[in-house]
Order: sequence, then C-alpha cells, then structure tokens
Amino acid sequence: MHKNYEDFESALEDLDQVFEIPDIQEDHKIKARIEKAKVYSEMEDYQNTLKELKIVERTSPQSLNDPEVKYLKERAELLFSDDQGLR
Repeated sequence: MHKNYEDFESALEDLDQVFEIPDIQEDHKIKARIEKAKVYSEMEDYQNTLKELKIVERTSPQSLNDPEVKYLKERAELLFSDDQGLR
C-alpha cells in the first residue's frame, strides 16, 4: 500500500479499488481505510479523515490502539473542530 502517487485523487482511487475486490480479507479493507484517512489528512480534509476512521472504529475497534491511528484521529478531531470554529 505504500506507493508513491503524483496526486491525492489517484491514491484515493487506488484505495477505493480494494473495496471492489470480491472476498478480500477484512484486515486489508481496514488497512485501506486507514491509508485513505492518511491521504485525506494530507489533503487537510479532516471531515473525511474522521469518516474513514469511524468506519475503522466500527469494524475493528482494536485498530484505534495503534499509536499512529490514534494520533491521526486525535489530530483530525482537533483540526476539524478548529476549522468548524472559523466558519
């Protein structure tokens, strides 16, 4: 999943293809969602970052114990709430 992309949209499109693969293991879907959350975070799209992490939380609550995922969620929550306060 660690592929270099020229743009964020290409990365998101590739990650979305994971969900179209029949019989793909759930852990691969979870990893793809976490990667999507990272891409959205890089795009400063914290609403979609949180959306992807909510799905991860529902399907695999233990994934939120990962320090990187925990940091990503906390950062997105903070920055999304800050962004909402500016509007």
